[in-house]
Amino acid sequence: MRGRRFPRKAALLLMVGLSLLLLAACGSSKQVATTTSACSLITTDEARQVLGAAVRSQPQEVVSKPKNATVSECLYTSASDSHVARASLALSIAADAASAQQLYNQAKSAALDLSRQTATVSLGDAAFQTQRSSSFGQETLLTVLKDNTVLVVEALSPGHRQLDLEQSLAQIALNRL
Repeated sequence: MRGRRFPRKAALLLMVGLSLLLLAACGSSKQVATTTSACSLITTDEARQVLGAAVRSQPQEVVSKPKNATVSECLYTSASDSHVARASLALSIAADAASAQQLYNQAKSAALDLSRQTATVSLGDAAFQTQRSSSFGQETLLTVLKDNTVLVVEALSPGHRQLDLEQSLAQIALNRL
């Protein structure tokens, strides 16, 4: 039986667009000089281990640099059609902790404005989980604030609880920030 195929490019573009939209609302004009990318925070072996499925050896990555931050998106996808799994990380590096806090607050406010359920999670300096309905059923997103960064994690793998997958990936990433 073939698993459902997730629109990889659409999910990646949606996360890039959301990150850029939220960052545009931040008022800092300082340039950020950093080489940290979302794909450097999770190895393909770690993604495979957490998702319980082989992942493609080269994750898809998109990096953009609006004037007040660096936004990096990384998408890990399963290497097999028999076990469809994916994980995406969006890393926004703001000019300073205050700008990152503002971005985090805006993301939480946007989730509440869209009437999505949120729950507080104990990770980083602050974190919340957002639940939303999609064509695949209930999906979650985990948003984590740490210092001058905001990390958004989404993970799907049959037979696994999404929040557990997302928290595991977020913890690995946070250890590298």
